[in-house]
Amino acid sequence: MATHAIIKNFRSSLIPAQSKSHRSFFYWITIMFNRVDENRVKEVGPDRACAEWLLRNGAAVKWREDGSILSDYNALSSLEEPQKHIEAVDATNSAISYHGFPHFNGCNYINEVKLVNCVYVEDPAIPLLSILKNTLKHLEISNCLNISEKALFDLNKLTKLKKLKLGNLPQVKNKSEVIEKLTKSLPDCNIVFT
Repeated sequence: MATHAIIKNFRSSLIPAQSKSHRSFFYWITIMFNRVDENRVKEVGPDRACAEWLLRNGAAVKWREDGSILSDYNALSSLEEPQKHIEAVDATNSAISYHGFPHFNGCNYINEVKLVNCVYVEDPAIPLLSILKNTLKHLEISNCLNISEKALFDLNKLTKLKKLKLGNLPQVKNKSEVIEKLTKSLPDCNIVFT
């Protein structure tokens, strides 16, 4: 009986270790799919490289030139076609993480970003949105379980914002403080926090 208890305790002690390594594996995969390849950016340009990152992780882009929306990585145009520029990003249910946000560097036409139900978007991602401070006018952050009010305060750098929609952010403990601070720093922005 004592041997059986020892084996049972040993097995139960293995379960958290297995879960932990399982999470680490997926975390590592997420980083690999989000990392910036500077050589690729130089080769294809910032908008194409950014679109590749977004599409590879399940997001969609809207092209400025023709208004078309692309959500299938395999449908990307060939490199011989004229370069297009990203106008909007819909990252709903995608696997993007802050490791990939530097892809926004050099994308000079993005005016809308939707971060909805992005499980890998954490606090470090929000300050990186300031890369888009000269063009971003519409931003939605909803159902992102790893975003706190501390990160949301960094949205004050997005002075061109006209509409900010926030919702279902369980790490945010004081919604009224967030609204108050952002309203002061972004007086021309319509802020909705549900």
